[in-house]
Amino acid sequence: MNAAEKLRETLARYHARKARAFLEEQRGVEEEDRVAIPWPVGARFEDLFESARDALPEQERNAIAAHFARATMDHALRGYEAALIGDRETPCRDGSMTFSTQALMASALSVRGAEVPLPIRLRLIEARASGALPRLREARERARRVAGETFVRLGAKLHTDAGPAAALRVEQAERFLDGTDDLWRELSTRLPRHGDSWLHVLDALRGQEDDARYPARDRFRRVAADISSLGFDSALRGRVRVEPPHLGRTPRHRIVIMRPHDDVRIVPHAFEQGERSEGAALEAVGRALGLALLSPALPEAFSRPVVATCSRALGVLLRTLLGEPRIHDARGALKKEIGRAVLRTRAAIVLETRVDAAMVVATAARSGQRSAELLSRAMMAEVPLPVAAYAVSSTSAAGARFRARSAALGWRHALRERFDEDFYRNPRTGPMLRALVSRGGSVSVEEVSAELGVGLEDAVSHALEWG
Repeated sequence: MNAAEKLRETLARYHARKARAFLEEQRGVEEEDRVAIPWPVGARFEDLFESARDALPEQERNAIAAHFARATMDHALRGYEAALIGDRETPCRDGSMTFSTQALMASALSVRGAEVPLPIRLRLIEARASGALPRLREARERARRVAGETFVRLGAKLHTDAGPAAALRVEQAERFLDGTDDLWRELSTRLPRHGDSWLHVLDALRGQEDDARYPARDRFRRVAADISSLGFDSALRGRVRVEPPHLGRTPRHRIVIMRPHDDVRIVPHAFEQGERSEGAALEAVGRALGLALLSPALPEAFSRPVVATCSRALGVLLRTLLGEPRIHDARGALKKEIGRAVLRTRAAIVLETRVDAAMVVATAARSGQRSAELLSRAMMAEVPLPVAAYAVSSTSAAGARFRARSAALGWRHALRERFDEDFYRNPRTGPMLRALVSRGGSVSVEEVSAELGVGLEDAVSHALEWG
């Protein structure tokens, strides 16, 4: 086995073991009994990379370097994550009342059955964010530093899906905010808000009155039926599996690649939010499909994309279908229910894209005060400084999410131009989507959008049609 083959095998073994360990964690396997992760960090792996350098195509080499830098970051975060998890498990107290952190998070997301009063939620979330922020910032700064140092030592260039340069990304995020300020102001006034805080905005998007229309049972069968005209039924049945729900720190569905192209798992979050959980399931199915439809000929570095903006964009694109009245009509919804669901879906996608755009700008600004200003502008509701700073510091994926969400809006524009408004019912749409995502990490979402002839202005223009 030559150096290049050994390097590829090292990367594949690391990813496979890490995916298995994650599933074991979600299934309640004790840490000492989980499969060991062979972290590709340290001089030995850097020497192997150097030995294989000249035998690897440049783009694959850059992608492998990005995978190793990401592994270095994740490895550096392990000890800090344990401390932060412990902090989250500490009970929250407000006067004589005590709540678990899980109950507080559930209430913040308006999970069915969660009953922490909103004023208490606001106080406790701000206090918890303020208390955890110093350790979180320390963890993120250290992880980014060691990852950056690793990337420099490897002497690689940015990989294909790294996206635009930082300055251009900030400019695009600012343009999206500028272009959708009036749209979000209009959408938010049509939502049934009962106050001016950021939690009131989230509550308005929740739609608990329609929960009976979106039961957890058979949810993934329903959303699969929504996209059956696209011709992906075989891939969904044979390559995508839904795992039992998890109660992890982040209330998001997780996508786990067990075997590239062949076995992709969706691990839904256990919080039940009715219509929002329906949208999250549809987005997760799209993301999983975007990874299950990859070409089998792709090397490991591209078949487990570092950033995966194309599969993320497919997920958001499919989620936008819940903003189509015909989808709800086909499910037998009443006219008033359809109107509420369409408004909430469209408003949520616009808001989430604006929040990610604000985080992109705030990350570059590196200022807690600026973070609060930007997130307050994005939501058009006051976001306290500790909450804003914690939100910006707690994720490194806002840039990828913004790129994917804005691209998905552009893709919708292109698909509607080619296949009419009900593009999701046109059997020709499926093969086009398959071609768009089949290249995995070897192409960026911006390159795919350019192939479709759309860009950020088309994304903003399409979003404005929802006003």
